[in-house]
Amino acid sequence: TQIWKIMKRGFLTYIILLFCLISFGQDEIWMRPNKGQWHPNVTYKIEIPGGQMYLENNGFTYSFNNLGDHYEHAHEDPIEERLENPVHGHAVKVNFLNAHKTADFTELNPSSFYENYLYGQDTSKWVKKSRAFTEVQYHNLYDSIDMRVYEANNTLKYDLIVKPGANLNQLKVHYTGQTDLKLEQDEISFDESTYDLY
Repeated sequence: TQIWKIMKRGFLTYIILLFCLISFGQDEIWMRPNKGQWHPNVTYKIEIPGGQMYLENNGFTYSFNNLGDHYEHAHEDPIEERLENPVHGHAVKVNFLNAHKTADFTELNPSSFYENYLYGQDTSKWVKKSRAFTEVQYHNLYDSIDMRVYEANNTLKYDLIVKPGANLNQLKVHYTGQTDLKLEQDEISFDESTYDLY
């Protein structure tokens, strides 16, 4: 695959100890745990510019949309114009191939605030006083390889933590949904600007 070719060219050896593939700058970054209020494949939800990022057991999904543009013009443009410009979205999925199917998570730096998710009439399914976090650690993503997702200077980053004796050949990353994938200055970037429907 394309990502494997990139890794073979040296990306893996350069970046593996400090792994910061994608970073987003914004005012606040909070990782909100899924306690039953979202689809079961989601473990944490993170608001990012232009959409959301969903952490999962063996990867994550970026979900981009142009809702922000619609919100800004909601009270300015005539309704006919708004109907001619529907909401578009695009999802990019990052999968750690052959990673452990379930991960153990550690949550760090809880928020001072909490949130309630009161969906439906069944109160047993309501989620109350759920706090968010600025850091989540995946333990044993692969044998002797952990992952740290965290906020630093209002930027979302993640590192892969490789323990002594770990087999780096087990680490394989697969991207789906992007329109382009590039290696620039030892960082992977992808193009999702087309906003294809998903």
